[in-house]
Amino acid sequence: MNEIPNPDYFSIAKCVVYLNQHSLAANLIQQLVKREDSKSLAVAYQIAFDLYENGTQEFLAKVMEALPKEEKDDEANGDAKSEAGENEGLLSDIDTSNVSRTKQSASAEESKVFASVREVLQGTKSIELNLEFLYRNNHADKNILNKIRDSLESRNSIVHSGVTFANAFMNAGTTSDTFFR
Repeated sequence: MNEIPNPDYFSIAKCVVYLNQHSLAANLIQQLVKREDSKSLAVAYQIAFDLYENGTQEFLAKVMEALPKEEKDDEANGDAKSEAGENEGLLSDIDTSNVSRTKQSASAEESKVFASVREVLQGTKSIELNLEFLYRNNHADKNILNKIRDSLESRNSIVHSGVTFANAFMNAGTTSDTFFR
C-alpha cells in the first residue's frame, strides 16, 4: 500500500474482511491514524464503519485487540501485575514467547482516535447515530392520531387497531412511546 500513490482503502478494507485478515485491517487503520491529517482520519473512521457493517463479531473483536490500547488500560494492567506477587513463582516457568503483544505507545490524540474507532467497531456509535437520526427526523403528527384514538368508542374496533399500527410504523425506531401513555 505504501508504493501506491492513491490506494483505494475502501476496496482494500472489503478484501480484508472477505479474507478474514484482522491484522491487516488493524494495520490499515493504524497507518491512517498515524498520518494525523484530517482526510486520513476520516478514511480511518469510514473504514471502521465499513468493517462494522461487513465483518463478523469475532473479526471485529480481533481487530479491536490488535489496535493499540489506551494508556489507562496499560497502567491498570501494571498495577494488577504488581499485586500478583505471590503467584510469580508459579507463573515464572510458563513460556510466554508466543504471546503477541501489540502494545504501542500512542500520543493522547491518537489514543482518543483509537478509542473512537473501538466505539465504532463495537457498534455503539452506529446505534447512537441511527437512533439520533430517527428521533430528530420524526415528523409524525401525534395530534391526529390522538384525536382518532379518542373518538373511538370500542377498543375492539378495527379502526383502533389500524391507528395503533399506523403509530407503530410512524414512530418505528424513534423510542417515542407517548401515544401509548
